[in-house]
Amino acid sequence: MYVNLLIISILIILIVQTSFCQINKYGVPFLRNYTPEEYKAPESNWAVIRDKRGVMFFGNDEQVLEYDGVNWRNIKIPKNASVRALAVDNSGTIYIGAAGDFGYLVPDEKGKLNFYSLFDQLDSSYRKYQNIYKIYIKGNYTYFPTNTGIFVYKDKKFQKCIPLSAKYCFYTFFVNNRFYVGSYVEGLMVIDGDSLIHVKGGDLFIHKNIFGILPYSKDFLLIMTDESLYLFNLNTGIGTNKDVLTEESLKLLTENEYVLYHIIPMPGHSYGLATLYNGCIVIDEKGRPIDHFKKIYGLQDEIVTYLDYKLSGYLMIGSGSRALCLILQFITVYCMPQLLQGSFTLIIKIT
Repeated sequence: MYVNLLIISILIILIVQTSFCQINKYGVPFLRNYTPEEYKAPESNWAVIRDKRGVMFFGNDEQVLEYDGVNWRNIKIPKNASVRALAVDNSGTIYIGAAGDFGYLVPDEKGKLNFYSLFDQLDSSYRKYQNIYKIYIKGNYTYFPTNTGIFVYKDKKFQKCIPLSAKYCFYTFFVNNRFYVGSYVEGLMVIDGDSLIHVKGGDLFIHKNIFGILPYSKDFLLIMTDESLYLFNLNTGIGTNKDVLTEESLKLLTENEYVLYHIIPMPGHSYGLATLYNGCIVIDEKGRPIDHFKKIYGLQDEIVTYLDYKLSGYLMIGSGSRALCLILQFITVYCMPQLLQGSFTLIIKIT
């Protein structure tokens, strides 16, 4: 089903006396939480993508969830493997990365999508237990990184595996057409040809967990660890976390226990930060907080494992008891959601 959300009208009649600081100064976007009872699957979710039709797919702890805006459907993965990565190519093919398996979805004669494993087709020498946390697509190439190597496919056919020789590699990031790898014991590394080499100054990240890398400018990367954000100069090999976040942003983070877990670029040179235990914080390019989404604003779970900016809003996925939350930016409420009283009329057209 084609899913296009068009907000036709919204009328909020309420009397509320409240004051606002700079955080959420434009109001609180409308939040829609989806419960495990609705999507009939475990509560933990780790990834999301949207295909050309507008149908959404979620990487769940035991399967892939498909949602067309009305109905939920569960797509089974062998051994009920946890799905940690999703991607879609230009042809609309949905790729799946799971615990000990990876592949893509193919329709049967009735158009029902089912999982097809690429991992099962590998030579036995490659078929060690592999976890896929990321998937990257460039043209007709698809890359499935693991903690020991990157499996490279062209037009769904296996080409090679680039070995990751460093110890304790975790996430791999594809930035500016290069693969960067975070090693807990060796720091920031990069793939050159088919070899993994150290990045100049990358030892800054020894004993740090790198959870995100984004391009910042021509010579700089924005690198997120579980505790902080760094600006890293690729030419000089110098990185710093000083003044990357303002005192106000740091105060928001440290008001609760937190772990920085995921980062995405957003319009207007801003960034969305997913945290474990402290919801989602949006900052501008100077590190100043813009929005903070947490339980007090209607978010049912402050453990947020993934962010995606689509559908003109944020699509947030948490790993806790009320896991899926869609935040629509078309609609803003100028009070705490629990204070809403009076008449509320919302018309959404789904075609």
